Amino acid sequence: MIANTETPEEKGYRIIDLRGSGGYSDGWNDSPSRGSAGMRITPETALQCSTVLACVRLIAENVATVPLHLYRRLPEGGKERARDLPLYRMLQQQPNGWQTSFEFREMLTAHCLLYGNAYAEIRSGMQGAVSALCPLHPSRMRVEQLEDGTLRYCYREQNGTETYYRQDQMFHLRWLSNDSVTGMLPITLSRDAIALAQALETHGGAYFGNACRLSGLMESDNPIPIETAERLREQFERMHRGADRAFRTAVLPQGVHWKDVQSTNEASQFLETRQYQVIEICRAYRVDPSYVQDKTKVGYAS
Repeated sequence: MIANTETPEEKGYRIIDLRGSGGYSDGWNDSPSRGSAGMRITPETALQCSTVLACVRLIAENVATVPLHLYRRLPEGGKERARDLPLYRMLQQQPNGWQTSFEFREMLTAHCLLYGNAYAEIRSGMQGAVSALCPLHPSRMRVEQLEDGTLRYCYREQNGTETYYRQDQMFHLRWLSNDSVTGMLPITLSRDAIALAQALETHGGAYFGNACRLSGLMESDNPIPIETAERLREQFERMHRGADRAFRTAVLPQGVHWKDVQSTNEASQFLETRQYQVIEICRAYRVDPSYVQDKTKVGYAS
């Protein structure tokens, strides 16, 4: 690790502007992006969308589950597992002092799916061999490029200081990139679909939490006092509310009629739009909707 105080603008360096890669204007991934639905989308808030959470978990957990082996090339051709190397055990079991191999790979894959990049510091032991891979949060990382094409990584610590790493000191996992240096942010590229899904979730919560929702009406041919109307409602609910009282025959006083209140077109379109947003977000992550528990399009032949 290089712990120096050189400024990023020192001669010989140029800062890669992350705006073209779905990043932010100051080079740090700490600013929210607002979708067309008016919702502010960040990698953290995007996880509040159940479809995003399901897609990220599905991919990250499956990648972390795949067995990881280190191989050695043989002089006569072919390969064999390099079980005698310390790096083999580190990659397969414990890449650092606090994470298992599963947790490490799951975390880096999730970072890549949310931030477009995942980083891990390559720590070396006394003899120069790799001793640990320590993950660094992508929201605190800025990538700079030397004139010779090599990369330098600037990491902002929690206390505000900046630590610089050479390219050979950093493991960098990129998502889809348009500049070959940093990955684009999937959350930014899909922000409109995610923002609409979250706006629908917020609208649905407000609708069912605050709106008046009726299943039916009792209509009378003649005006009736409020006390009488309240008594009729209580008697009707006492006789017919609950699954064990369903489908009973209703007996209403003379001049009183029952009228069903059907679901409106707006409510039906609301549900259809919510289902469509599941497909939109799954499309961005190339995940079949059935893998995130959306069974609307699943048939018996699936």
